Amino acid sequence: MFFLRSISFVILVTLFLFAVLMKNNNGLVLFTVLAALGVFGVICEACTMLQNTGRHAYKVSSAIIATIMVVFVMRGADITTIFLMITLFIMFNWIILLFSGLDELVLDKVINSAAITFMLTVPMMCLGLIYTIGESGDYMGRNYLLYLIIVTKIGDTAAYIVGTLSNKILKGKNHKIVPNISPKKSWEGTIGGLVLSTLLSVIFWLILIENEVSATNITIPIVAGVLLFIGGFCGDLVESVFKRICKVKDSAKIFPGMGGVFDVVDSLIFNAPIFYFFLKVFIIKET
Repeated sequence: MFFLRSISFVILVTLFLFAVLMKNNNGLVLFTVLAALGVFGVICEACTMLQNTGRHAYKVSSAIIATIMVVFVMRGADITTIFLMITLFIMFNWIILLFSGLDELVLDKVINSAAITFMLTVPMMCLGLIYTIGESGDYMGRNYLLYLIIVTKIGDTAAYIVGTLSNKILKGKNHKIVPNISPKKSWEGTIGGLVLSTLLSVIFWLILIENEVSATNITIPIVAGVLLFIGGFCGDLVESVFKRICKVKDSAKIFPGMGGVFDVVDSLIFNAPIFYFFLKVFIIKET
């Protein structure tokens, strides 16, 4: 299992790094493909899991619409175009209901499809919005996105490592946070992950975003690190709740040892919107 997980991890990381390090149109095309496949996969997985609870959704059509919206964002759609796409999607759902023939199943599928699409597509669109910042100039959006992914995943990994070590030191008696949802998450791991995530947030901010952080603005990467750790933690828990309600262990079996697309991007459900608006408020207000 570890071997398969390592292979999946290396492949995903390699593709992602190519997409963010190639600061030209080739990088944009590659990331657009990855984002399109990602949003299509995550919508399909969520709709499939939902079926385990007796609920139904328009899986393929929802995934296609979500993919189109993300691709439009990657191609530089402005806020008016994005709002128009969302409006058309809402109208599309109402039209389906209009011709439902008073079928309750259609109502169920319309509501579930709309909910799944909005709840998962918006975070994916935010990833695209972050990536395309400075696309016609300094390509800083790619640095922002790389920072977001690194800090998010570091927080998750650090919490797991500290939690595992503390559990061994305390002989299985470390303090669980939500054992009925995620049995391995502990207060020890969470605190350790928060500290390391915040520290490394400052370091990677220096490397990827600013060459120096003064005493007056060091609060920016510190706040970013705290927010991204909390957001990643919540995103991971949200997906765990979703999977437990749907009675599945993994969202899919696409990536050996890792699960599905939903399992890979779960920590970004909160973090992508959080970081995008963080950037808009504190870093790129003029844009």
